[in-house]
Amino acid sequence: MKNYLLTAASFMMSASILADNPIFQTDFTADPAPVVIGDTVFVFTSHDEDGVDYFTMNEWRVFSTVDMVNWTDRGAPIQNSDFKWADRDAAWASQMIERDGKYYFYITSTSNGPRAIGVAVADHPAGPYKDPIGKPLAGPNWSYIDPTVFIDDNGQAYAYWGNPKLFWCKLNKDMVTIDGRINETNLTAESNYKYTEGPWISKHNGIYYMIYASHGVPEKISYATSNSPEGPWTFRGIIQESGTHNEVNNFAFTIHSGVIDFKGHSYFFYHNQNLRGEEGYTGGFTRSCCVEEFTYGADGSIPLIPATNIGVKNPVKNLDPYLRVEAETKAFSHGLRMNYKDRNNIFVHGIDRDDYIKVRSVDFGEEGAFKFVAAVRCASGKGGNIEVHLDKKDGEKIAVLGVEPTNNAWQELETEVTMVTGVHDIYFTFSGQNSDMFEFDYWYFVDQSHNIPQTPYNGEPAEIPGKIQAEEYDLGGSGKAYYDADGQNRGEAFRKDGVDVYKSDEIDGYAVGYAQKGEWLEYTVNVKVADEYKIRARLSTGNENAGIKLYLDDEEISDFIQTAENGEDWEAYLIAETMTTKKLPEGEHILKLQIEGDWINIDWIEFYDKNASNVEVINNLPSFEGEYTVYTADGKIAGTVNGDKSVSPKKALKNKGLENGVYLLKSVDEKTTITVVVE
Repeated sequence: MKNYLLTAASFMMSASILADNPIFQTDFTADPAPVVIGDTVFVFTSHDEDGVDYFTMNEWRVFSTVDMVNWTDRGAPIQNSDFKWADRDAAWASQMIERDGKYYFYITSTSNGPRAIGVAVADHPAGPYKDPIGKPLAGPNWSYIDPTVFIDDNGQAYAYWGNPKLFWCKLNKDMVTIDGRINETNLTAESNYKYTEGPWISKHNGIYYMIYASHGVPEKISYATSNSPEGPWTFRGIIQESGTHNEVNNFAFTIHSGVIDFKGHSYFFYHNQNLRGEEGYTGGFTRSCCVEEFTYGADGSIPLIPATNIGVKNPVKNLDPYLRVEAETKAFSHGLRMNYKDRNNIFVHGIDRDDYIKVRSVDFGEEGAFKFVAAVRCASGKGGNIEVHLDKKDGEKIAVLGVEPTNNAWQELETEVTMVTGVHDIYFTFSGQNSDMFEFDYWYFVDQSHNIPQTPYNGEPAEIPGKIQAEEYDLGGSGKAYYDADGQNRGEAFRKDGVDVYKSDEIDGYAVGYAQKGEWLEYTVNVKVADEYKIRARLSTGNENAGIKLYLDDEEISDFIQTAENGEDWEAYLIAETMTTKKLPEGEHILKLQIEGDWINIDWIEFYDKNASNVEVINNLPSFEGEYTVYTADGKIAGTVNGDKSVSPKKALKNKGLENGVYLLKSVDEKTTITVVVE
């Protein structure tokens, strides 16, 4: 596949130095389905497998942008195999829509031969998505293909699909069941509508638009309008003509489109076969997604939109290089692939000499940048350089970052930058002697007012009162958002920077582990109400001298927080409780978690109402000895247990056969209380 991509990229760039169509160059993509969520455009696509001679597609892909020129690869939100009723190799056209904070993803697959419409749901636009009903929403039926979905202003949801007829139905508010019967529209292949497949429903200035692939094979894009989402539809014209075999830039015998309004602009998405180039033509089965900006006519008409190599000329905003930018964010790339098998670990790999990444409209401001930082990973015997050029691939070189072997661990490397100000396109070109030289995760520049950017991990400050997961420390890198003594993630999980995060079966999630005295983590927090708070921390350690302290804006707000020493059971997590030592001020602050003593694991910390009653109270124990009465969380006696220095409280309760839950242990003399979470 990589050779095909190199050929295609060379073909594209020879056509125009501004060529940014197709918008995704690392894989073959088709059937673009754009959706606006807040300030971000997400585009869901199908994924044509490499080197095929049919519509062989195993998963869906998703990309996002905030500026309409630079696109971030968000990986595969769901695979065809996640629909247990679906056949293999049939992850066809899709569309996502949001309702009431949930995201619903409608797909085409096949079920025992005939086609079917499925639905999946997620808590985040980029997934992961899961099938909530375990069966098709509609079908199987040979005519059921290419769903499009729409929620009208009155809250009624609709779904449409079909080839060679256009079907529609109402959806219930749950978005996963059909309200009433399935209907047919007046758009058919036999009429002057020339309907074929690939419908797209939208609304603009009070007019309902049905945009669809038409005129058989090779297809055109046509549209019809109505004053109701239920039709009837009136044919309005052709939006995009079909290409021909000798017009390689336009040709693919299918076209599938989507239309959005974003930031006061209108955009038309479609696919063709640009990425293959002339030498790679294989009959239309390896396609590539493109986008054009357009303007509606005063009468609501959509103009004829030709396919171009340039795509969107003007971004809706400039890119800020002083914030962390994922390396998989780009306007164009040459010869590269993304590793997206782990949703939390998408990065650029397959980097060879002369490959490059183009990022458009980067605003360095008036002060300018003086340092470039990149997170890279390099195996033994490999290495190379990241060269930073302005405005074109061989433009002014402002930085060279040498990448040496990192023992295959992610590291942030930095280099000085020739002073650069203003707005530029930048090119990251890769040089060296090897193929697969290294892997590239993210980058940022530094100026005097952005001395290593630090931002909340989830985009918004963690709230106090509330629970903070230890592994969700701020973005920003070593020395700003965290300090780790050896700068290597020995847990090799969740994050790719230098903090030791590992996956624990005991807590069914991630924790910061292997922590040593002097290390620290920082979290941007928002204190909702100025007050004193109770603090809980879920910790595990085999060292009786290990614990943590908390600071707010570098002022100490807790005493030494410690749980009982757990002997050799490092996975026996216990909950320690204390109080803040002072009133926390309202507003946004930086919370620092400081490691005191060697070898402690941290699952989470929590701030909650100082007046709240809770059975999860821990009195620190130097050892777990003597007889204890065991109470359930609702106050019932569950038996007794004898403490043993060689066995953790958690293991002792597990050995008694107690079910998962929270238990309160009181010594027989009632001088000592400990809470144990059994999982």
